Amino acid sequence: MGRKRAYFLLQSARLREVTLTLRSYFVLLTDQLRGIFRA
Repeated sequence: MGRKRAYFLLQSARLREVTLTLRSYFVLLTDQLRGIFRA
């Protein structure tokens, strides 16, 4: 029981980390695209 809960917490933390990383990459990409279209 405790092990399953720890595994779930680890997965949720990893998912949050991946989501934040993807969001930052997406922001960088949109900024670059905006600069290209503006030029």
